[in-house]
Amino acid sequence: MAEFVIRVRERRDFDPVRQAASLRPGDVVDIGPDGFDWGALTMTNSDWRIVKCPGLSVDALLDMLAVATDANAKLLLKRAKAFDIENLLLKTEIDKLGQVITFEGAQKHTALLALKLTKQLQITVG
Repeated sequence: MAEFVIRVRERRDFDPVRQAASLRPGDVVDIGPDGFDWGALTMTNSDWRIVKCPGLSVDALLDMLAVATDANAKLLLKRAKAFDIENLLLKTEIDKLGQVITFEGAQKHTALLALKLTKQLQITVG
């Protein structure tokens, strides 16, 4: 059974060149089992939300922690995938007051998992 922390806002001082390996909106910060003690900093960070999914396996979310690297194992992105936080299913919940979002039941879990996006790398040469 799973819970996860998701970044919902860009860092105020974000620089895409210097901080390509930083967590971005939609990225999963961490995953834990149901009832995980996230601690005071996580519970009060307005840039993050805790998403509780009772009945959803942690294994269904582990791919969201994978990093993106180049052929030489150089880190390109802190997370290779992100959730589509502009989709109304998530956006509506993120915009509500409160730090915790709950998705209960197989139908909601399926809809949430369908919002996984693989990030596209833009490489410029020259």
